[in-house]
Amino acid sequence: MFENIIGQEAVLQLCDDILSARNAPSMLFFGPGESGKGSAALEFSRVMSCEENAAWKCPCSSCERHRYLLHDDLLILGNRSFSAEIAASGAAFIRNYNVLSAKILFFRSLRKLQIRFSPVLAEDDTKAGKITSVLQSFDEKLNEFWTTNPEKYDKSGLEKLYISLIKEALILEKDGLNSNIPINHIRSASWWCRHAPNGKRKTLIIENADKMREESRAALLKLLEEPPPSVSIVLTSQRREAIMPTILSRLRPYRFFKRDIEREKEVIRLVFRDTLSESVSDTKGSILSAYLE
Repeated sequence: MFENIIGQEAVLQLCDDILSARNAPSMLFFGPGESGKGSAALEFSRVMSCEENAAWKCPCSSCERHRYLLHDDLLILGNRSFSAEIAASGAAFIRNYNVLSAKILFFRSLRKLQIRFSPVLAEDDTKAGKITSVLQSFDEKLNEFWTTNPEKYDKSGLEKLYISLIKEALILEKDGLNSNIPINHIRSASWWCRHAPNGKRKTLIIENADKMREESRAALLKLLEEPPPSVSIVLTSQRREAIMPTILSRLRPYRFFKRDIEREKEVIRLVFRDTLSESVSDTKGSILSAYLE
């Protein structure tokens, strides 16, 4: 488990807590951008739902759906930047279009955005209501991308679909997402949490959980005070101190650190199947952030 999270000791503690059945009902993954918090939260969701051995390549039906971010027992809230990851994942796919892991990488990057428009969250969401046609088109093209064997495409047809998906993803990100987590999303997520899972366990992930208004924090606090027994709740934030103290007191924290240069190069090599250009290698900050941008 957590084989896909590179260079973060927090996942070792997570593994230990899971294997010893000491994992908390609600957690906070905090640390800088591009440190793997979101990926770890998704992997945690897969592991907790696994019907067999929890290995990344576990063949059980639950893990299969989680690898493609298609499991009904996963819900994600919160806004963040998607365009850089989608572009980098798409470029990795175009370079390796006949490699399944490259196809999954690009598909997952698109699903991370699409899942924010889950029907669970659609009620009273005025922004999402304005882009219904784009959402429908995006859903159809994403389904076409996933169900068609790349070898049956001519290269120009594959690139046309790829470009169209990226363009529509940019529209969804720009016009469909709320800058702060609205209270109706927290209320809808709470309703979802209180229904039985389809599999072993549900996971609610709230990314950038510090970006919500007072009424949303109050609604979240109520959920954290009485979390349903069949649900795990994972919040992410770049800074632990950005989370309201009364919410923070109900979370078990796991700290993620900025990876060193060699680990970041490893992420680029293994995940994106790429090497660094000279301009990226010379950056003074995170080379992974510079690579994505």
